[in-house]
Amino acid sequence: MADARVIPIHQPDAGRCAARTADDRACRNRAGESGYCARHEPDAGSRSRHPAKPAEPNAIQRWLEDSLAFMRRRLTGDYHIDDMGFDQDLTERVLMPILRPLYRSWWRVEQIGVENIPADGPVLLVSNHSGTLPLDALMMKLGVLEETGRHVRLLAADLALQMPVVGELARKSGNTLACEEDALRLLRRNGERGENERQRQDKNCGPTGGSSDHGAPPSKTMLAVRILKGKCFPHPHRVTCARGSP
Repeated sequence: MADARVIPIHQPDAGRCAARTADDRACRNRAGESGYCARHEPDAGSRSRHPAKPAEPNAIQRWLEDSLAFMRRRLTGDYHIDDMGFDQDLTERVLMPILRPLYRSWWRVEQIGVENIPADGPVLLVSNHSGTLPLDALMMKLGVLEETGRHVRLLAADLALQMPVVGELARKSGNTLACEEDALRLLRRNGERGENERQRQDKNCGPTGGSSDHGAPPSKTMLAVRILKGKCFPHPHRVTCARGSP
């Protein structure tokens, strides 16, 4: 009997996990390269104690969230339209994104001197324009919005505002009739808004060494805008804003 050997009754199954369960039984799960199953991996406990951060939403998910939020506002009426028909929510969420691929990828518009546009107060942009479709004006409008956050209120001819669909979109995107009354109305509105902001800042900061007359009309800033176009096609590719005199 010297060559006798002991044969265990319960032999471990090949390919099974080498760990034991909570009730001291052999784990029956398939083992990986480490000899343990995914549940009993040595670092599985640390992963369960420190769960992975949720993944950031991708561009499509963000677009869907913004679209659903926009539709909810339109259905509930939670948006503002001023007395001249300007719908800021529709312009920023729908109309301007349609123009953005043309601005960035198709024409690759380059803007120079946008820092000359003040953050508040009345500003008059005087620009050259050629062609029937106001593509150059729309590119300037989008560029100023992205760089400064301010909306350019274009002055359009009466024909554009009388056309079906086009006239409605022109009004909702902030454009108005090219007449002195509407232009002065917009300038005064922005002047009052900028003046109120300056008064609020002066009130918070306290008296300063200089003197200011808040009763005086706000000063206007006029910027001469030059739009350069391609040699073969009349499409805008560079917008230059230079400071001018009121």
